[in-house]
Amino acid sequence: MREVGYRLLMRAIAAGGNAAQVTRVIGECRRVLYEQAGMTPSVETERLFRELTTP
Repeated sequence: MREVGYRLLMRAIAAGGNAAQVTRVIGECRRVLYEQAGMTPSVETERLFRELTTP
């Protein structure tokens, strides 16, 4: 459930040029956080997602 792992994974995938996979990872992060803790990703995680997927 640690978001830092999702952020690292998103960075690694983005470095490989696969924005679609980054979107899948953030979706999984959102789902897991909500289902297990009733939470949403942090501002930092959402900001990173936007940075990695915005052209």
